[in-house]
Amino acid sequence: MILFLVAPAAFSPFAAAQDLREAARLDAEGKCAEAEPHYAAALARAPDSPVVLNNAGNHYLICGQPEKAEALFARLLRLDPLHLNANVQSARIALERRQGAKALEFLARIKSADPQVLVLRAEALALAGRKSEAPAALDEAERRVQNDPRLLYLLGLTCGRLGYYERAERAFQQALSLAPGEFEILFQLGRAAARAEHYERAQRALETALRIRPGNLDVLVELGKVCAARQDYVRAVFFLAQARQQAPKNAEIVLLLARAAEDAGYYDDAAAAYDDYLRLRPADDAARRDRARACGHTEGRREEARKELEWYLGKHPKDPLGHYVYAQLFWHEEPERSLEHLTEAARLDPDSVAIRYSRAWMLQRAGQMAESLTDLEAARRLDPDNARVLDLMGMAYLALDQPDRAEKAFREAHVRAPEEPEFVLHLGRALMALGREEEAQVWLDKYQKIRPPASPALRKRLGMIDLVPLDVRRQRERAIEHFRREARDHPDHPNFQLHLASLLLADGRTDEALAEFRRLLTLNAGAQIFEDAGRVLLTAGQYALARQMLDRAVGERPSARLHLATALFYAEGPAPALECLRQIPPEQASGDALLLEAAILEAAGRRVEAVQRLDEGLRRSPTQPSVVERAVVLLVRLERLAEALALLEKAIQANPQEPGPALTKAVILGLMGRLAEAERVARQVQGRWPELDRAYLVHALLLERGNRSREALGMLRTARSLGAHDPNLECAEARLRGAPLQSPECRCRTGLEQLLIPVCAAQP
Repeated sequence: MILFLVAPAAFSPFAAAQDLREAARLDAEGKCAEAEPHYAAALARAPDSPVVLNNAGNHYLICGQPEKAEALFARLLRLDPLHLNANVQSARIALERRQGAKALEFLARIKSADPQVLVLRAEALALAGRKSEAPAALDEAERRVQNDPRLLYLLGLTCGRLGYYERAERAFQQALSLAPGEFEILFQLGRAAARAEHYERAQRALETALRIRPGNLDVLVELGKVCAARQDYVRAVFFLAQARQQAPKNAEIVLLLARAAEDAGYYDDAAAAYDDYLRLRPADDAARRDRARACGHTEGRREEARKELEWYLGKHPKDPLGHYVYAQLFWHEEPERSLEHLTEAARLDPDSVAIRYSRAWMLQRAGQMAESLTDLEAARRLDPDNARVLDLMGMAYLALDQPDRAEKAFREAHVRAPEEPEFVLHLGRALMALGREEEAQVWLDKYQKIRPPASPALRKRLGMIDLVPLDVRRQRERAIEHFRREARDHPDHPNFQLHLASLLLADGRTDEALAEFRRLLTLNAGAQIFEDAGRVLLTAGQYALARQMLDRAVGERPSARLHLATALFYAEGPAPALECLRQIPPEQASGDALLLEAAILEAAGRRVEAVQRLDEGLRRSPTQPSVVERAVVLLVRLERLAEALALLEKAIQANPQEPGPALTKAVILGLMGRLAEAERVARQVQGRWPELDRAYLVHALLLERGNRSREALGMLRTARSLGAHDPNLECAEARLRGAPLQSPECRCRTGLEQLLIPVCAAQP
């Protein structure tokens, strides 16, 4: 907005007057090119006329030629150093060039207290390094603008440029009340409110502006930014995608779209948008890093993501975010390497809460509870109110037998996030460890009411480090909605359908999940997808549907035959399961296949054959957790505990993300009388999988074996609060309370052995 202090007018009977009148008309119509000859003619006839010089200078300003305007105003000021408009416009030109001191020289010649001049002076003072003096000039201008929307608009623009966003917002709001529906005012109000972080108000103003000018590019971009700031990423993508259609070569818009799509969970779309951006800006290495992050969350581009990050870190080894992104993507399959990257990221950026928290989280997953405290204490200093940091500190203290410190940390976490179920559970555990059973039971009962239904054995591994700080409910809902959308939008990618069905099953929505699994059967999925689906369904005890999935996989996936045999065993009995396994050529039979056959033979009462297959299988280094645990049962029955322990150690190394082998190891150590080691393993499992009820039952039976009845009862209460329905729990509770063991089942469920053997040890 250019506000002329001296407007064109008819003056004296010189020949130039006619040219100026015609030029002014053309300027008013926005016809700069047509007006140009008239100003040239007027300047030729009256080169020293203040009016001609002034109006020609204004013309060149509004037509985007500030250099010509500056030259004309300079000539005018040599004739009249106090000329108001020439000084004002010269000051403006200087401000556009960020020359505050020069602008002040022009403004010093103006004695008027006009609001426009005061606003310009405030900006000039700030640019000249005298920012502390600027607010007084703005205050005076604000008092003088009164009810003029043009001056309020000018004031708002200046406040915005100086970073006084709330003042800018207030000025634009006043201007809008005087000129309702004015597009420019609405747009600038939205921008100012956004920069003041008043996002709801910004969105209202910008959406109103968009209704006035549908499809306006600037408004669409600003709305996209505001929605992203409000974490409404889906709407951000909606607006930015429209903006991109209008300006497909605008690199800034394409990059904004890529980031919004990534935040919305549209990883394929995000990766594609990053591709487009990098075609426009191929030298932007940071964008290549970010594209790798998006690719790492897609099924088909993970290897590309790995190569891109390795290239990036080779070129930028001192970028902590690059190391963090690597850990974000590959922590599950490469825990040790990811921890190394997080260690380097923490060294390069020790003041990042996210990096410190993530490294502590990884250390705890590796069982290094004491080591995690250094990062957690640093994270807490940086962000004292972070509830997730406090909770993780409590977990470390609990694992280190410092329940008093754990209780304090958990209470602080609960105060900051009172609806977070995990914090309630953890506080109950700490109180139980302190011997305050009644108080602990109150918290455990509360957890039972608000706990998420997700089964830890089925929970989808998409937590990724960037999602770890989210509460469980948000993790679950975000993941389900993401894969529901992807499955419907991309039926040619059945892996999305598998993820959706698995997450619904983990969320306790069994009927809905089974319907989605059946829909998977109608898709053109590969053998790998059907094998994975069968494995998930086996874990959930859905044997009939698991068999349908595995039948489709077994022709191309030899590994699926083991799962199919398991499904047949539970659905139809030992004979069909053994027949399935015997279709594997003897020379191709893996250790896992032989151990599974041994377990089924044992169940069929054919122990001699079972032992023979067991010994053969042990020699072939089996590692599959479900098979190993069945073999361990047979080894326990044969009283070969040392071999069982060695087998479990190999399974734990091969499957560090599975809790089952570690818990079974704790049981075996307990049976061997190594109670301190067993209890340490049980605590490690509780630390990594705090929602796993079986971990507390195992710990309770270990404590019972060590004659620590009170502590054992506390562990049993925790297991019950987490939903445990194991009959061993009821029997152990009765024993510990000294109640008579009247039921035949409890008379033979005498302790740790029955955690491995689902029937009484005396039975075959």
